[in-house]
Amino acid sequence: MNTVDLKSISIMSIAEAAGIVLSPAGTGRFVGLCPLHTERSPSFFVFEGKNRYKCFGCQSGGDSVDLYMALHHCSFREAVHSLTGGPVRWTPPDREEARRRALVKKFREWENWYSEILCQWTGAVNRLLFRACKGPDDLDRYAEIIRLKGVAENHLHVLAYGDTRQKHEMFQAIRRGHGDQYV
Repeated sequence: MNTVDLKSISIMSIAEAAGIVLSPAGTGRFVGLCPLHTERSPSFFVFEGKNRYKCFGCQSGGDSVDLYMALHHCSFREAVHSLTGGPVRWTPPDREEARRRALVKKFREWENWYSEILCQWTGAVNRLLFRACKGPDDLDRYAEIIRLKGVAENHLHVLAYGDTRQKHEMFQAIRRGHGDQYV
C-alpha cells in the first residue's frame, strides 16, 4: 500500500484534466464556469495555494479529492484510488490540525447564527422605530436603540464583507462584553 499526502494532489491538475477553463482572478486564485451546474457567468473559484475550490452558484466546495468525487460521481475510496493509482493507507490528521478545523467550524457556525440574530433584531428595531417615532422629538427617547442599531448594522457589515481577522476581533470584543464598542 502507498502512503500519500492527499494535500499534494493538485486541484489545478484535476480541473485541467476535466477541461475546466480557468482565468486568473488574483494571486493564486482562478475563476471559471462551474462544471457541476449550468451557468452563464463564472462563479467557480479555485484557490491554488490552499488547494481548494468553491462555487458560489451551487455552494459546492472542498479540496482536490472532493472536486474529483463531484466531477466523477464516485466515492472517496474510488477517488483516492484513481488519483493515486492504487490503494492508499489512511493516516489520521494530527490532533492540532483536527482541533483547528473544529474551531474554524464552530466559528463559522457562530458567524451564521450571529448574522441571523442581528438581521432579526435590526428588522424588529426598524419596525419599532417606524411605529413609535412620530417626529424629531422622539429621537432623543430612542437614542440608545438607534445607537445600538448602528452597531448591529456595522457588525452585519463586518460579517458580510470583513476578512477573517476583522471577524475574529469582533468575536473577541463580543466575548469580552465590549461588542457595542466594536464599531
